[in-house]
Amino acid sequence: MQKVNFKNLTTTELNEFISKAAEELTKRANKSPRVITARKKVIEDAKSDLENLKDSTMCDGYEVGSYATVPEYHINRKKRVVTVLLKGYRSGRIYAKGIAKCDPRDTFNEHIGKAIALYRALSKKVPTKYLTVENPVEPEIGDIILTSYPEFKNERIRVVKSMSEAMADDAAMLRSPVVKNFTFIVDDSKSA
Repeated sequence: MQKVNFKNLTTTELNEFISKAAEELTKRANKSPRVITARKKVIEDAKSDLENLKDSTMCDGYEVGSYATVPEYHINRKKRVVTVLLKGYRSGRIYAKGIAKCDPRDTFNEHIGKAIALYRALSKKVPTKYLTVENPVEPEIGDIILTSYPEFKNERIRVVKSMSEAMADDAAMLRSPVVKNFTFIVDDSKSA
């Protein structure tokens, strides 16, 4: 994310900046449908892996050694970390622990984090698709964005309308090419 002091720019420099931002957005827009579809598929795969890794002979939980365990997930959105504790079905004893930390350059998603943490807790190889999924380009309803635009400096904002439908003044400002260039989608889990 590029930081620019707009106060020090001449009109010509500002126009050049806006043109470059518009070009970048066009590139993102052309790439966007493929990225969105691929990312949504990976998120759906992560959700189904949470079910598919269960062992039906182990009380519909997960097998750790010869123990039947149930997962207890801890999601820290601020630190962008998901932890899973696999506890004994009856004893409550912790038999395994898995941690997934989101890279600061990536968009956090709790479902992908849960899948990564679970694979690690079960001592299984984490599928590459979870570690290399592309970040979303266009914010959607329910996403949390972080912007470095001066008006909203480092504020976390939950998108309540799609960018194309946004009507409020703040949302309209967020649609502008200059502002969108300063926006990063922090969390696309779509949950509180």
